Amino acid sequence: MKAKHLMGYALVLAGAVMWGTIPLFTRYLYGTGLAPLDVASVRSYLSAVLAFLLLIAFGDLKNVRRRDIPFYIIYSMLAMSGTYISYANSVKLLPTAMASVLLYTAPVFVNVLDRIIYHIPFTGEKIIALIMTIAGSALVVRIYDPESLKVNAAGIAVGILAGFCYSLTTVIGTKAKEKNSGRCNGLLILALSFILFLPMRSPVILARLTGKQLLYAAGLALISTIIPYVLYLCGLSCGIDGGSASIAATVELVAATLFGVIAFGDRVGLLQILGMAIVFLGVAWPVVAKRFSDQ
Repeated sequence: MKAKHLMGYALVLAGAVMWGTIPLFTRYLYGTGLAPLDVASVRSYLSAVLAFLLLIAFGDLKNVRRRDIPFYIIYSMLAMSGTYISYANSVKLLPTAMASVLLYTAPVFVNVLDRIIYHIPFTGEKIIALIMTIAGSALVVRIYDPESLKVNAAGIAVGILAGFCYSLTTVIGTKAKEKNSGRCNGLLILALSFILFLPMRSPVILARLTGKQLLYAAGLALISTIIPYVLYLCGLSCGIDGGSASIAATVELVAATLFGVIAFGDRVGLLQILGMAIVFLGVAWPVVAKRFSDQ
């Protein structure tokens, strides 16, 4: 495997680990009394402000062509806002474990859509990796717990929608890398992510945050959103295909679980540890298989 591709995987994995901090900041914010949709809107508005300032600071705005602006608006509304809103609602309708598993169906959508749109092969190695990462993720979130099986049709539909919207970050990102750098693409879609929230929550919500809430929200926007999205899209720009990148990004769930252990003292059972090992094997499988096939 080329050094550039390995760098791409490293960036994707780094971004996924940072995405794993999302539950930390959201749990802190929930603890201050904010509802899921409040947290999602605060995340979007604050990320948009910081991303826009970074676009100016890096001078990336001058590289954006006017005719591409509608593309980025659609990209942001579908991939960013769509994921924020649908996942926040799936968490309200479903047990957290079930909502998480449905969100991580995203790699399935990515690989299928990549095959249809970009004609990227859906190889046996990817199928094996998908099975392993989804099965491992299910164990990590304790899908075997009876409480996790309390589902409803609306919740499942919204959860699957969240997985689909999440997959579009990668699918549309494959096209976006032809237009601008990964950094510019990541910052642009974040800067536009507030649009769908305007009818639901006023931006005034930022002014109503307490000092503690603003601190947690800043961490959610910068550490859990801006940096990982930029890292992930930079990874895509290194030439790895979206299907492989989305599979690698499932380590986010493992990272989130481990952060929960460190920050909140969450307990991890043997089946969860087994699930983590299976996820790691699934993530590594396409890379290892590729290396052997190149020999």
